[in-house]
Amino acid sequence: MTNKKIAFLTRLAVTGNVSASADYADLSRSQAYEWRKTDANFAASWDEALAIAVDQLALEARRRAVEGIEEVRYYQGEPIGSMRKYSDQLLMFLLRAYDPKTFQALRREHIDQTRSVQDIRDQLQKKMDQFTADKKL
Repeated sequence: MTNKKIAFLTRLAVTGNVSASADYADLSRSQAYEWRKTDANFAASWDEALAIAVDQLALEARRRAVEGIEEVRYYQGEPIGSMRKYSDQLLMFLLRAYDPKTFQALRREHIDQTRSVQDIRDQLQKKMDQFTADKKL
C-alpha cells in the first residue's frame, strides 16, 4: 500500500472525515473514492478505519455521559471555580443504541404516558367548560 493510502486511512480512523483525510494525505476526494472502488484491500481498510472512528465517537460520548466534562465558571471575567456537567441525553442515546429492546420500550411507555397526561388535561378542560356553562344557567 502506498504512503498516501496509509496516510489517508490513518487520518480517516482519527477523523472519520473523507475530505479532511484526503487533504491530510495530499490527494483529492475523488482519488480516494477511485481507490476505494478499484482496490478491495483499500476498501476493506477504509471500512475498518471508519469503524475505528465510530468507536472513538462512542467512547467520547460515553465519557461525557458518565464522567462528565469540567465547565469553568466565571464572575466578572475571572474564573471562580468549575462544575462537572454530565449529559443525560447522551446517556439515553447510548442506552438506546446498546440495548434498543429495553430502552425503546421505555421510550414508547414515556410517549404513552405523555398522551395520557394530555387526555387528562382535555378531560379537565371539558369539566371546567361544563362547570362554566352550568354556572351561567
